[in-house]
Parts: sequence; C-alpha cells; structure tokens
Amino acid sequence: MSEEYFYKEGPISVTKYLLTYWDASFAMAHIDSVWIRRQNTQIYGVLATVLLAFSALAGAAILLGNNHPKTDQSGEFIVIGLTTIVGIAFTYLALNPKHYLRFRSTGGDSRTIECRDYAMIGPLKLAIERAIIARG
Repeated sequence: MSEEYFYKEGPISVTKYLLTYWDASFAMAHIDSVWIRRQNTQIYGVLATVLLAFSALAGAAILLGNNHPKTDQSGEFIVIGLTTIVGIAFTYLALNPKHYLRFRSTGGDSRTIECRDYAMIGPLKLAIERAIIARG
C-alpha cells in the first residue's frame, strides 16, 4: 500500500496517519496542536544600532580630529573594524529571525523544528494541518 505524502523533505515526512521526524514518529490521530513562533530579535537590533553608530562616530572623530598626528592609530582602527563586523552580524540576526515550528502530542511529548527561513517550515505546518483534516 502506497501512502500519500503531504510533505517529505530530509528527515521529516507527513502522511495521513504518521508524522516522522528523525527517529521519532507521531500518530496524526494523537497530534494535539501545531504552531509557529518567531524569535524576538529586538535586542539584536538595538545592539546593531549601538555598535554601528559607535563605529561611525569613532571613525568620523578620527578622520576629522586628525590635527595631532599620532605614530600609531592601529588600535583605534582595530576597535572600529571589530565593532563594525559585530554590528553587521547583529544586523543579520535582527533581520533574519529564527522561526520555531512546535507540535505536541496528546501524551505531552513535543518536538520543535527551528529554521531561519519561514518558507521551509510554513509548508510543513500546512501539511500537518491537512493531514489532521484528512484523517477526519
């Protein structure tokens, strides 16, 4: 008997009767709930803004206040470079939050799948909902 897959990608598959995730299988009849949450990235945005503003202001202060030549300004440029790199990393994290798909069985067992791309877990949630509806 060939089962119709509502979703199948990598270690995850959804049929009318079974949800398989790596080494665990859940009967669709016992799936209690499924939802998607988005990571809160406000702190990353604040940190990115502070670090990038510091880099810009420090760089401008060095360039505009270069009336007193120093023999070695490499330490200042290293600090500006590092804060810029870390600021860019925090900007990436703020703009690309993780999405968490969580499903729970009636027995209380739950699993979470996390991904930065909503387009990957959105169809999985839809497939689980379709399987729940299809089983009746």
